[in-house]
Formats: sequence, C-alpha cells, structure tokens
Amino acid sequence: MITSDDKFNKEEEEGIRYSRSSFSPTIKSQISLIFYQIVWHLEGTIIINFVSSGVKNLLNITPEEIISNPYNLLNYIHPEDQGQVKQIFKNIVELPRTEDFKCRWLRNEDEVIYLDNKIQFLKTDENKIIIEGICQENLVKNLIFLESLEYKILEKLPNFFYLYELQKQEYLYINSSLSQLLGYENLPPLLANITQWTQLIHSEDRDRLTDAYRQCLTLKDQDQVTLEYRLKNAQGQWCWLNSTLKIFTRTSHGSPQQIIATAQDITPYQAIKSRLRRQKGGEKLLNSIATRIHQSLELDAILKISIKEMRQFLHIDRLLIYRFKPDWSGVVTFESVVSPWRSLLGRILLDEEFIAHYLPKYKTGRIHLIPDLENSELSPCHIQWLTELQVKANLVIPIVQGQELWGLLVAQHCRSPRYWEDWEIHCLKHFSLYIGIALEQEQLYRELRLANEELEQLAFVDSLTEVANRRRFDEYLQQEWRRLTRAKQPLSLIVCDVDFFKFYNDTYGHPAGDNCLQQVAQVLQQSVKRPADLVARHGGEEFAIVLPNTDISGAVHIAGEIRSRLRGLKLEHRASLVSDYVTLSFGIATTYPTPQTVVESLLMEADLALYQAKGQGRDRIFVNQ
Repeated sequence: MITSDDKFNKEEEEGIRYSRSSFSPTIKSQISLIFYQIVWHLEGTIIINFVSSGVKNLLNITPEEIISNPYNLLNYIHPEDQGQVKQIFKNIVELPRTEDFKCRWLRNEDEVIYLDNKIQFLKTDENKIIIEGICQENLVKNLIFLESLEYKILEKLPNFFYLYELQKQEYLYINSSLSQLLGYENLPPLLANITQWTQLIHSEDRDRLTDAYRQCLTLKDQDQVTLEYRLKNAQGQWCWLNSTLKIFTRTSHGSPQQIIATAQDITPYQAIKSRLRRQKGGEKLLNSIATRIHQSLELDAILKISIKEMRQFLHIDRLLIYRFKPDWSGVVTFESVVSPWRSLLGRILLDEEFIAHYLPKYKTGRIHLIPDLENSELSPCHIQWLTELQVKANLVIPIVQGQELWGLLVAQHCRSPRYWEDWEIHCLKHFSLYIGIALEQEQLYRELRLANEELEQLAFVDSLTEVANRRRFDEYLQQEWRRLTRAKQPLSLIVCDVDFFKFYNDTYGHPAGDNCLQQVAQVLQQSVKRPADLVARHGGEEFAIVLPNTDISGAVHIAGEIRSRLRGLKLEHRASLVSDYVTLSFGIATTYPTPQTVVESLLMEADLALYQAKGQGRDRIFVNQ
C-alpha cells in the first residue's frame, strides 16, 4: 500500500506513481525483498512514501513504523556500516545516479542481517530528490545466521572466524573477535577494500596467504590448510594468527566456491618462541666468544669483536668495557656504539659519588640496573652526569679477574628507557664472566711465558732432542690440570713412541738412533701451533704432547699431522716390521679436569691407548674414549 502525505502536491504523487526504476511490481511484493521510496527535500525534510511488506520478514518491523518515523531509518543500519551509507548520500553530484552496496541491518537489538542494497537517485526539480531503493537478503552471508543462537555463539567465540569467497576474493563474514583483536572500529568497510586489507597483512606473509587460498582450489572436503601469518592492529603492532582453512561450499560443477576458516591469536606464543629463540642465540654467541677466548691469545682483537657482536645481538645503543686505574678512576678501553650516539672510547670517567657509594658494592659482585634514568633514585648530580653522556637506561656488571675487581661491563641505552629482560641480564653477566676468564687466561699465559724462560735457564729441556724433559712435562701437566679445573675446559694428552726403535739402534747404531730421535722431536715441535702446547721427551724413544683447551678431535688432528710430516721425511728403517721408514704409534686421552680427579688418571688413559695402538699393529692412532 502507498501512503500519501498532504504535503505532496499532484505533481509529486504522479512522480511517485511513475516508476523510472527497474524495480517491478512483482519485486515489491516479495517478502525476501524490501522496496522503498523516499522524497528528500534538500532543505532537510525527509518523507518516506512507501515501504514494502518484506521489511516485516527481514527486519521484524512494520512498514508503518518506518514511515511514521523517517528520521529513525539510519538507526536500523549497523553502527559500523552507517558511515559508508552517509558517505554515499554525501557524494551525490550528478543525477540520475545508481549506487550498489552491501551493509548490515539490525533485526531486533542483538541480531544482524546482511542485505544487498541498490539505490536510485532521481531528481524531480531543484529542491527535492526521489530515492527508490531495494534491499535483498544476502543468503550466503546470512546462511550461518539462520538461527540467532548460532550467530551468538560465533560472535562470542574467542577465535577469529570467517567465510571467504574464492572466486570473488571477498570476505563474506567475519565475527567480532577480529575487531576486538585488531582494535579497528570500522572493520567491515576495511575488509571490503581488498587493497586496504592487504596492507594489514605483513609483507612477508602475503604470498603465503595467497598460496594457502590457491591450495584450497584443489582441496578435498576432508582436508585442510593451516598457516601462520601476521596482521597489523590499530596501534601499528603485529598480531600473529594461526589459521585453518576448509572447503565450505562448492559450485554446481564441484569446484571450491567458499572456504570457512578459523584463526587463533598466537601472539603471546610467538613472543615466547621469539624470546626462546633469542635466548638460544645468546647462548650460541656466548659459546662462540668462549671458544674464541680459549683458542686465541689476542685478547684485544677478541674483545673488540665480541663486544660488537654482543651489542648488535642485544640491540644496545652503547656497550663498553671500563677499566679501573689504581685510584679507582677509570678509562673506557673497549666500546661498540651505534650512530648517532657519541663514542666514549678513551675517556677517563671519574665520579666522586660513584667511588664513595657504588664501588664497594661492585667489589661484592653487585649488578646496578637503571631502566629509566629520569625516574631513578639516583642523586640529581649523578643523573646530570649520566645525561651528559646521553644515557637514558644503564646496566652495570662487574668484571672480576681472579678475586679482584678489574673493571665494569656497561650497557647503555640512549634513545629511550629500556626494561631489560632477565635473559638479557643473564647473557651480559656471562659475557662479563668470560671477559674475566680471558683476562685471567692472558695473565696466565703471560706468567707461563716468563716461567718457560726461567725453566729453560734451569735446563728443563732435554739435552738430546731440545724439547721439554720429563721434569718439565710433569710440572707443566700439573699446572695445566689446575688451571683447566678452574676454567672447566678440556685437556688432551698424546703419548707416542718410535716403532721398533731397539731394532733401529741394533741396525744403524746408537748415534744414528740419537739422530732419529732428534728428527722425530723436530716433527713433533713443528706440528703443534699454540704456545700453550708442550712437546716433551717422556723417556727413551717415547714422547708426550700436552694440549690444553683441546678436545679429542683436535688432538687426533695434531697426531695425524705428525704422521704426515714424519712420512714426508722418509727416515729409513729397514728393521721395522710395519714399514720401510720410521713410524710412530700414538695413544690419545682427553678429559675435563675436576677437583675430584687426579692428573695421573689422564696419564694412565693415554698409556693404555698407546698400548692398544701397539697391540693392533703399530703405526696407528688409538683414542681412549
């Protein structure tokens, strides 16, 4: 029924009856359609002439309710979609004009229905516009809302749930969990714009998501596709989702048409995973630094490289090593700093309050943590001093050499406050420990060099072969045993002797035998590279090599190099039962010294290994595992 208003003149009534739209009378009677006609006076008056009876079926309100209160019409549209409807009316420039759009309408207070909308704007004169529209139920989008209970369940789900049209590349439905997760108020219009929606997907994940949809084109009903990807929330942060995709509907030809998907927020899990990955990376870096320290005596080069690697790994603005002087002032001896923050390398830093208040605490091993300088409990003068150094967050860890405070490892954040994580502090503490070990190791090696000079003066060298004698061997092995017990590092021992040396003396004579031992000793001496490695004559034709900080594989490598060099000499030995040339048998043992073990156990293991090498035919290497 068409309801007239007395305000309308005859011309208007004729205009109403005259249908310039494509809507037929049959459509107007459909209960699954809403047909309406509005006269919009440009000075602001709105009159609704007609609303079809389908509004009762679709929106659960009568035509009379809408006609009697035309200014309330917008309230029947979902709040999140009202913006796009208003924008359509604002953009009217030329008439006649037709607009097609989709939006959600409210059926009752807590139920939503999706309608496809078509509006025609027809200008009758300068002051008014006739608006004819049709709303048709979007059966696809409303399929899952046939029962309000199902809709309520979907909206209450903590997981992100959606329907996606594969061919049209269109999101048909997404529950409210995604809006709550991402914090966007007008998410439906955003989803309708595929370009804007794509921008919310992390650039590294877009191809993966496209591939997942492509896989769905050949997916069987019982199969599914799973993937993880990131979406940007309203605050610009990335949220991780774990999504599962399955076929929802197919075309009449059996091709996948729509997919149904669920997605779970796994951002906290990814954060834990990332933290564990970084912790593992920190452990790997520390192991690399420890290995570098134990395998080299170039302390300056090691610390320069290591402090840079640690700063880069932890994303610290400035990381420095601060060495104390006798008066407890200090100088920055090593530093890694990122631009634009200035370097403090070589600066002498002296702060009276620091010496009086903090130095005694650092001597006891205390760590000083300042996550936010401006909100710290430091004195104003101390805050000013650190501010002049561009510091906004400060972490100080003592460096101890032996039992003495040697210096400080200082991590400074300059761009902003920084709240350090426990594992980051743990990482820097171990780095400080390794620096102390490196310093102690350097000191020990320095002492070792002096001791070697003294020992040479005391004739701790075998007079025949000019390598260390048995006395020097015993003392050095004990010394390294004690040192490596503290450092918890491996100690390897190689014992070897000349195969069938008695036959050699009997064949060539003792002077030739002495010459043979001298050449063998030279080969041994040339095959060890590090100053800490010791070659000694153990007795008669037997030699021993002490290899600190060396594992089994390293010791085997050195023994192999000795065999190779000795073969190259081709020292004739016609009396040998295993070769025409002089050969050696090797026994190797490796251990990690502890306070509960004794050095004699290592000697015994190496001797047993040499015994096995001889028993198996000589001219070979045997490792005692």
